[in-house]
Amino acid sequence: SETAGIMGRIYKDLWQKTGDDRFAVMSRDTYLKGFGETGDPYPGINAATMSLVVGQAKSAIRIAQEVIQACSAGDNDYWTLATLGEGYLIMGDVSRAADYYKKAVAKAGNRYGDINSSFRQLNLLAAYLEVPETVKKILTPPGIVVFTGHMIDHPSRRAPRFPEHLAEPAKAAIRAALDRLEAGIGYVSAACGGDILFIEAMIERGAEVNVVLPFRESDFLETSVSFAGEHWRDRYKSALDQAASVTFVTEEGYFGDDDLFAFTGTVLQGTAILRADAMHTRPALLALLDMGQEGLPISPEGGTADVVSAWPEPETAAMIDLSKLGQEGRFLEKKASAVSPAPERPVIPFGIQRGLKCILFADITGFSKLEEAQTPYFMYEFLRALAGELDAVDPRPEILNTWGDALFAVYEDARDMARFAFCLRDMVHRIGRNSSHLPCDINIRIALHAGPVFRGDDPVIGRPNAYGAHINRAARMEPVTVPGCIYASEQFAAMLVVAARDDYAFEYVGDIQLPKDFGRQGTYHIRPKSVPHHARQPRECTKTESKI
Repeated sequence: SETAGIMGRIYKDLWQKTGDDRFAVMSRDTYLKGFGETGDPYPGINAATMSLVVGQAKSAIRIAQEVIQACSAGDNDYWTLATLGEGYLIMGDVSRAADYYKKAVAKAGNRYGDINSSFRQLNLLAAYLEVPETVKKILTPPGIVVFTGHMIDHPSRRAPRFPEHLAEPAKAAIRAALDRLEAGIGYVSAACGGDILFIEAMIERGAEVNVVLPFRESDFLETSVSFAGEHWRDRYKSALDQAASVTFVTEEGYFGDDDLFAFTGTVLQGTAILRADAMHTRPALLALLDMGQEGLPISPEGGTADVVSAWPEPETAAMIDLSKLGQEGRFLEKKASAVSPAPERPVIPFGIQRGLKCILFADITGFSKLEEAQTPYFMYEFLRALAGELDAVDPRPEILNTWGDALFAVYEDARDMARFAFCLRDMVHRIGRNSSHLPCDINIRIALHAGPVFRGDDPVIGRPNAYGAHINRAARMEPVTVPGCIYASEQFAAMLVVAARDDYAFEYVGDIQLPKDFGRQGTYHIRPKSVPHHARQPRECTKTESKI
């Protein structure tokens, strides 16, 4: 039944991508054969649904009845319950269908990937039979919410914005907003004040919370938690202990780089958008901020207002105005505090700059297998042709280096980097095909990442270069990339989806173990949504996991 299930799904995907009904018939027939041979409800219920698709409603009802009988002897796991819901829906028994779908959702808990698979199937059925809104509501994805909010006022702050006494009123306002948004999944950092209040409110409602920290935890506690007092450190620890995931934009230090706070906001937005797109829903932004007397956000660059202004769907943004929560004490003089002052910013030596960059690391596949006689052609024919085409790329990379068959590039902007990556891939394919001295299947692996890097003049090569842990991470991503594909870290994918959501498709590859003990990396395969005739997609760039 496993083979029938795989082949049936392949034909089903081909039908959905091409609209060719022949694939729908092949899918139905393959599923039906698998069900007949094994009695497994999985190919059976798909055979019933695909029978509806090909216009054979009576066969669909008959198969659904047989599937229900096959399920009655099985376990009441999620898939059995969801299959029964789908079977009864095909038979027209809406009440029983709703009952089993409710049981399935209760069994799934926070396994939203399972629920979303059934939701997609329900949407397919809705094109061929009437599905009441009450049934759709059962499987509708939970609200996905990105949170941004002010910290509790630092002791050095002169004009009050978020004093301690507003913490509980703010939390009550957050709870009410989460109810309205029907929040089930959240993305947030973990600073004292708004972030931690949001995490606590989400945990109270049994929701999933995903925390993203901008840099090394000890530095983050110093900059964003500890100044507010020991009780906020305790709340921080409790919040992270109960979070579904805790990830870092960079596991390195702060180094006084405030751009990392803005980048964290971008990563939060981007990962929420990627998750929402995978679940066929829309994310919302919830912001807790001081709107001021003029009703406009008051926040430094990289702060809460910066995240709000960058949110790509303003119609889904909800605001909680701190100035209205605390009007009675807004202009009161602050009392002195004995809490330690803000940490000193470390100095980076030698005039080197640290900044957020997009990083490309690529490798020509098959180079090590070239015959000795082919190497000069690679150096002076292939690389020279590649260099000539790269000279025409606009804008040029800030940094572009080669090491043998490897290529390294740095850009400021994710859109520029993505365009460069696809140009590079197409150039390699085109030049390789036109070479009479090199293998015709010459290919390239391209990995993209984003993070803080050190940039300065390299005293050996006499031109600007970039170094740091994130350069190394991009280099470790390249060997696990499928030849001909462009893989991107979750950080880069988040940047790109915020900047150019309509231009690219993102397929989650998985949380991949990187070589040389470099840990794991959430990874996406990216491709243009509109592919020019000269930019054919490579084979076998398929996703291996679902991130829902």
